[in-house]
Amino acid sequence: MALDLKSLTAEDIEALKVALGVGTLTPRTGQRKVLTDLRAPQTAAGKLYRPHFEWSADTPPEGTVIPPFPRLYWTPDNVEHRFESQEEMDAKMAADPSILLLPPNQTPLTKQQILEREMASLSPEDREFLIAAQRTARMARIQEQMQGMSADDVAAVMASTAPAKAKKSA
Repeated sequence: MALDLKSLTAEDIEALKVALGVGTLTPRTGQRKVLTDLRAPQTAAGKLYRPHFEWSADTPPEGTVIPPFPRLYWTPDNVEHRFESQEEMDAKMAADPSILLLPPNQTPLTKQQILEREMASLSPEDREFLIAAQRTARMARIQEQMQGMSADDVAAVMASTAPAKAKKSA
């Protein structure tokens, strides 16, 4: 049996779409509308309905006060925790100075920490090569500085300085 679609009204077509589950979603289907407003929800008092440490692309409305706690922190083994109050934060920071207040991926490393990580990734042969290269570069700098000095001046400098002590290997 053939159905003449030209004789259907707009309401008939919409009802057919709803029955088939295709096309536009309407409130009659019981399905949720697609979200278009992705801003954070707020309470009736105008406060943000979320912890303050979640990021947002939107600035909070004027007059919105974001409390300082709860607040996130990280332990050295990259486990996330939270402080509930200033007193708890002070007590834990005093007990464990290694606590990070920024995520580990945002905590800036010192030059020494960067060097330690790089050295830890080297093989023993590469470490020896690096130490030898450092020694050669140091000797070249000293020879360059000594180039304009007389033999007496070099002897005076050598007499006034003590030789470096070799580090004892553990």
